[in-house]
Amino acid sequence: MKTHWKKLTNPDYLGAYSLAGENGYSEKVVVIESVRQETVTGTDGKKEMCMVAHLVNEKPMILNATNCKAIAKVAGSSFVEDWAGVAVTLFVQQGVKAFGDVVDALRIRPKAPMPPTTCDRCGDLIAPAFKMTVPQLIEYSKQHCNGSTLCASCMKAYKEMQDAQKQKEAANDSESS
Repeated sequence: MKTHWKKLTNPDYLGAYSLAGENGYSEKVVVIESVRQETVTGTDGKKEMCMVAHLVNEKPMILNATNCKAIAKVAGSSFVEDWAGVAVTLFVQQGVKAFGDVVDALRIRPKAPMPPTTCDRCGDLIAPAFKMTVPQLIEYSKQHCNGSTLCASCMKAYKEMQDAQKQKEAANDSESS
């Protein structure tokens, strides 16, 4: 996997570069542990007071007004003390005018993330597969697997079981004719 150059220049905080991959930007669901104001040292050495979200099992994220408003909507409260334990979705908004430049900005979606969905058969979390997102995979599974919500592995096993059953039925039909 390739490394975005900004990951090496500001390794202490999340930024748009944190969601960069070889195929573009991804989204990520994170849980807020706490939010507080603290002194942050920029890459130029300049220190300033910033609002910082500390996240569970992630680097902290410096918050701007746009992201604070999004968290407030998801949390249902404008009070930072109420934001602990709130899950939010991070994404990258491209082409944002900031600091006299056009940049890619780390943003927070102003709606709660979908809760993780587990497979009805094995109990594992459903992850993207077959070039489908999780919601697309769930919909496909429900349509093609007797209304069940299945992960990719269980969906494949279900299809193989159906194919074997059809072959058995076809063999029985040809024997009885």
